[in-house]
Amino acid sequence: MENKETMTKRTLDELGRIVIPKEIRAKLGWNERDTFTFHCTENNTLTLQLAEKHQS
Repeated sequence: MENKETMTKRTLDELGRIVIPKEIRAKLGWNERDTFTFHCTENNTLTLQLAEKHQS
């Protein structure tokens, strides 16, 4: 299976939010109310990691 990267551009809103596109959330299996951790490195790289899946 081919590994395709998904890239898109989003704008930070006035409340500091960025919308993660539906296609990316679906590909990663992320849903409403899932919990995430943010990691910022010294070279200003930000990673977002799923911490906990919300139980329906």
